[in-house]
Amino acid sequence: MNVLKKSLVFVFVLIALSGIVSPGFRLYAGEGDAFSPVDFAGTIGLNGKSGAILAWEIPEIVYRRLERPDFGDIRVFDAEGLMVPFAIRKAEAALFTPPPESVPFFIWQGSDADGFPHNQDIELNAEGTVITIRNYRESPASPVYLLDCSIFSEPPASLVLRMKGAGEFFNTLAVIHYSTDLVNWTLFTRKQTLSYYGGSGASRDSLELPLDAFRYLLLSFSLPTPELLSAEARFKAQPRNTPGRDLRVVGERSADKKKVAYTIRGYFPLICADWLLPQPDSIQVTVKNRFKLNEDWNYAGSLTIFQYLGGGSVRKNSPLETSSPAPYWEIEAAGSQSFASVPDMLVNYEIREIVFLARGPGPWKAAYGNSLCPPDSTLDIAGLSVFESAGLTGEETYEPGSRKSRGSKRDYGEFALWSILIIAALLLSFLAFTIAKNIHSSLLRFSAKSYKNSRK
Repeated sequence: MNVLKKSLVFVFVLIALSGIVSPGFRLYAGEGDAFSPVDFAGTIGLNGKSGAILAWEIPEIVYRRLERPDFGDIRVFDAEGLMVPFAIRKAEAALFTPPPESVPFFIWQGSDADGFPHNQDIELNAEGTVITIRNYRESPASPVYLLDCSIFSEPPASLVLRMKGAGEFFNTLAVIHYSTDLVNWTLFTRKQTLSYYGGSGASRDSLELPLDAFRYLLLSFSLPTPELLSAEARFKAQPRNTPGRDLRVVGERSADKKKVAYTIRGYFPLICADWLLPQPDSIQVTVKNRFKLNEDWNYAGSLTIFQYLGGGSVRKNSPLETSSPAPYWEIEAAGSQSFASVPDMLVNYEIREIVFLARGPGPWKAAYGNSLCPPDSTLDIAGLSVFESAGLTGEETYEPGSRKSRGSKRDYGEFALWSILIIAALLLSFLAFTIAKNIHSSLLRFSAKSYKNSRK
């Protein structure tokens, strides 16, 4: 019985140890297990304004390190190694304001009944730019100015006017009509004044323009005004055209010169793919791709790749639109055609950025590269419009052989806990066997004693 008591005490000690080891540990890798930076192959430090929503454009090197085609293996961590709220979004086009430009203008004195210029009064070139005014007459006392805005890709938002004789004080109401075709004219109903009062600060030399589309303006004044010397167009901020980033991939031609294979290292959010012939040529191809080398090819499309000189410039085919992030591509020549030379593959991929809440003092760490990491997004950016830019704190750290699964930093704790539980189960089995054996012995002794008593 002493052995039995000692075994029971030992089992209770093991149960207590398992209670110490188990807090914060799960017997299986469930959804609640947290990742840390060491669970990813690559990390890079980020800095920025603490407490703000920071945005960081995902660079090419990160896409090359990704191990999931759904781009799910990206996270952001704070200085303590805890994941911060983040989201991945398509980068918005940056706004820029075009520089001011001079506006050509002409003095107009109406000869028609309505007093407005029309096509028959003005000589235009093929683009609609005003060349000259037909039947031009001397400037009247209160001139009307025809301003040609057809030279701009976008209508200006305002005008800054410089008048002759700046020392002469004046204050007049500006009347603006606008047109897109020199046929129909519309009055801009907003009342605006043009004035000059020396250095008093009350002078006004700018006029707001209609929001509607227009190519031509007709400007007049309600009172005699000094002669117009120049008009400068000011433009509103516009989104800069940012279609994506380019990535060039070198191909490998097959022995029969019928196929060319390409491998894109990593996963990219592709927009389109194109093939660049090193010399003038034309060849019809079938385009295929796949995610793994041992998979069958998927049909991605077909196109004719061509390049030739025409009209003094190089003419070529349009790219193939695609959204597949598959890294393995192949083009195969149709029919009896073959590749005389190997074209490079040029892919264009979407510009995306990580948007995250800069919790804590920083720096923060972007981590990526783990095929076992499911997609996640913990920051709702709907309605958010003010973001600060995040910068880099140093070089990337990348260890391709160190990819870890979820919960990997508790591997030793898992081993210890399972060891304790297995030993406890064995001891309990031993105790159960010992107890059963003792009970069996007691029953035999009791039976023998009962038999002896019955013979007396």
